[in-house]
Amino acid sequence: MRRDTDPRLWYPVSRHGGVTKFDDLPPRWRGNVDVIDRPLTLSEGAQPVWSDAQIDDVTAFLQTLSDRDAQASGR
Repeated sequence: MRRDTDPRLWYPVSRHGGVTKFDDLPPRWRGNVDVIDRPLTLSEGAQPVWSDAQIDDVTAFLQTLSDRDAQASGR
């Protein structure tokens, strides 16, 4: 969620101070990024929706997931 509230941590900053958001996606997919629905509409400098601890918790949970059952069945 900090990509919206502190984009300078994620994206390159031009020499004029502008940030090129979503440069990590192929140009054809950048239009698919949800910038309309909360919390994805938070402005730069706003408080992030999730704390660092909550992000760590979600990351830890996601790392427990696997596709072993799908890989075993050949899907």
